[in-house]
Amino acid sequence: MQQQGPFDVLVNNLYTYTTENDVYLSLGQIDSLEIAEMVRTVKSDSSAVQYLDKYQDSNQRYINYVMPASLFVSEVPMYIPEGQVPTHEWPSNKDQSRYKIIFSLAHFGPGGESDGSKYLGTR
Repeated sequence: MQQQGPFDVLVNNLYTYTTENDVYLSLGQIDSLEIAEMVRTVKSDSSAVQYLDKYQDSNQRYINYVMPASLFVSEVPMYIPEGQVPTHEWPSNKDQSRYKIIFSLAHFGPGGESDGSKYLGTR
């Protein structure tokens, strides 16, 4: 059995769900099956699909954030309604019965898309 270093353990314990072009990162403790179900729910809504279809391209990649609906985090590219203040609260301190997914297009530098080897511990 190959021993994992601290970085490998950290990456393997993120709450994520991935598809061919998307990675969904949860800011709270949600397993990948729950995230996948949320994604299916969103993508079954015709108005959401109509909006997301404008950005569909087989070469496009997305980094999407899953969090309680009442959580606003300044580091996540999102619309923050007037009167709301971004916080750094634990997601577990928020209502766990309603979630939102923030869809964001991934932009790559001049070197193009990375293979992830320098970021995901696949040395």
